[in-house]
Amino acid sequence: MSEARTLMMGVAAGAAAAVGLHSIVAASMRREPEEPQSPRSPNGAIPKETTLETLPAAAPRPEAEKIDGKAIAATIRAEIKRDVASMIAAHGVAPGLAVVIVGERPDSATYVRMKKKAAAEVGFHSVSIEMPATASETEILDAVCRLNADAAVHGILVQLPLPDHV
Repeated sequence: MSEARTLMMGVAAGAAAAVGLHSIVAASMRREPEEPQSPRSPNGAIPKETTLETLPAAAPRPEAEKIDGKAIAATIRAEIKRDVASMIAAHGVAPGLAVVIVGERPDSATYVRMKKKAAAEVGFHSVSIEMPATASETEILDAVCRLNADAAVHGILVQLPLPDHV
């Protein structure tokens, strides 16, 4: 496998995950919580004289910090778009992302549509194979094999869930 193809496969895999970002919530620790003193004796029993007043105070909870997930996602997409443009300039090929969807679940169709839109925004080549819910496992695997043989495809997503018979 060529170095350029390996690089594009890595970018395609990372970008496939990144293009799905909707919001991110993170907590940052502003201070280390103090270890509470246990009222238990060395054998693990709580002494009978322990009362609510004699229990140690609970450690302070870490404070959460709200972040702007949409802004972070936009920054990541802009970085990916820049990297894709560099790859196209250097190698003449855009990363390719293929999606195989089996059946007509509205939630899956929406998810795939969002992936295709995000892929287009960052400059990916995008391929979609839509198969009926009656497609056999062999037919689905054949579609994946055809995509795997396509030099313009560097990452393949098989949309879950698959029908029960697969």
